[in-house]
Amino acid sequence: MNRRTIVGLTGTALTMGVAGCFDTDETDRQSETSGWSTFKYDAMNTGHAPGETGPKRGTEAWTYSTEGAIRATPAVVNDTVYVGCREGGLYAVAAEDGDELWTFETSAAVTAPTVAAGSVYVGTHDGVVYALAADGGDDRWQFETAGDVRSGVAVSDGVVYVGCTDGIVYALDGSDGETLWTWDSESTPGIFNSPAVATGTVYAVSRSAVHALDQTDGTEQWSFEADHPLSGAPTVADERVYVVGGDGDGYALDATDGTIEWTFDVPAQTVSVADGTIYVGSREYIGDTDADRHGGVYALDADDGSLQWAVETDDDVTGPPAIVDGTVYVGSNEAGVLYALDADDGAERWRFPVVWRISNSVAIADGTLYLGSGEAVLYAID
Repeated sequence: MNRRTIVGLTGTALTMGVAGCFDTDETDRQSETSGWSTFKYDAMNTGHAPGETGPKRGTEAWTYSTEGAIRATPAVVNDTVYVGCREGGLYAVAAEDGDELWTFETSAAVTAPTVAAGSVYVGTHDGVVYALAADGGDDRWQFETAGDVRSGVAVSDGVVYVGCTDGIVYALDGSDGETLWTWDSESTPGIFNSPAVATGTVYAVSRSAVHALDQTDGTEQWSFEADHPLSGAPTVADERVYVVGGDGDGYALDATDGTIEWTFDVPAQTVSVADGTIYVGSREYIGDTDADRHGGVYALDADDGSLQWAVETDDDVTGPPAIVDGTVYVGSNEAGVLYALDADDGAERWRFPVVWRISNSVAIADGTLYLGSGEAVLYAID
């Protein structure tokens, strides 16, 4: 393998204040007691569900067709799967057999749903945040932003945190949608990725910066300015914030003050973290290859970024890895292949092909994996 230099020191941290002692609150790990309730499992965006089991065989259990392509991660809570589609609309189906329970129509594409305290929270590409009853889909409240909501919201302690293309982070009361505070990044083109929440701090990524905001009032604690645009949602674990740059470096930042601990030179799209290892999905494989199109998955040591293993995929990996019970699940984009890889060494355990495009992550609960695809189909895989 032609290894690139993984570890380095670049970038600038602009310290606006120092947060307190970092100690991850378990309430940020999951907003419900079981299931996969949000974009990357928990409010910290780790992508790791330590109490769940995943599918062992990779066989289709059932499918459900939506009115448009599924580009966002499903959620599954209390035996119900929630999924939105690109053409607008949120669907709730029975986790056991895929029977439709209810639908809710929207006028624009729907983000990844987040389920908390009996409500389903979604944003839309025309800038509306919806709170719907998880049981029945009744419209509880709506909130209109000044831009587009392009990614799932984060929910912690009854507050909904929304990143918007207008550059603003909104903190909304989960019960009625009342604005608690706003913070403006003054960034163009704004915030396209889900915030992360951990230990009293909200982390948001604007075009090329990471911002740490006080959870209670939105006061900026610190910011970090990268050398290039950033992509993907921030991930918080191991007292660090991990962010990636797509065509440039990824960064491991100290969560309390934003200083760089190490960098990794992998063309990463997304990152997830489990048990001291970060798992990176990429548009590129750094080993020798003759393939016309290929992507890759990398496992890096969370302490220093050293490469543990790398695996080539059939196409770009744009969705965050999901890690459950010693297995890493990732999908390739246009090639439409779901991979189940051994978390320790990257060995392929099984693969599952779909017709076209797996552009985001998966939800996993009770031994079944739920996957949305570009051909407007939701798959249940066991």
